[in-house]
Amino acid sequence: MARLIFARHGESTANLSHTFANRGESHPLTALGRTQAEDLARRLESVGVTRLFASPLLRARQTADIVARRLGVAVEMTEALREFDVGRWEGSSDQAGWDEYAAVHERWLAGDDQARVGGGESLQEIRGRVSAFVRSLVAAEGTTTCISHGGLYRAALPGLLVNVSLEFALDRPFQNAAWVEATEREGDLWCVEWCGEAVG
Repeated sequence: MARLIFARHGESTANLSHTFANRGESHPLTALGRTQAEDLARRLESVGVTRLFASPLLRARQTADIVARRLGVAVEMTEALREFDVGRWEGSSDQAGWDEYAAVHERWLAGDDQARVGGGESLQEIRGRVSAFVRSLVAAEGTTTCISHGGLYRAALPGLLVNVSLEFALDRPFQNAAWVEATEREGDLWCVEWCGEAVG
């Protein structure tokens, strides 16, 4: 039976400046972010991780490297785990961008899976790229850990986990170094824990 853990990276400089940083090589972990990554690695020691995947963005790569060193596993990078694209707002910390981000969430909740932040990726596109990747992990035995981004997880995971709704995910913060745990049951993925909250 497959066990999947979807962990968020540690705090980055983009988190502090409230900047959309979903492309490129900027915005590393802060000192606190590195401490959070070390704590994440310690918590994962008891899980028995067999494979480790990460987003190619710097903050996720740095988190994954810290985890990999402690666990003795290799990191595999994949574009499937990159944070979702926000188009014209990339590199901006403008409040107008965050207002549009919130408005697009409301449109997603209303059923508009084509709505895009800044002309970036639609919900349908986000889920399409993440779903194909995650489904490829379900056949694997053991525990696979993915290190990615809160925005991506909150958008994509409700389309994969049969017992988690988009409303549930968007209503809850996804803190740095928090994780969602899921297991496979008869071909479906079920959420066991969402950022410390047990899910029935």
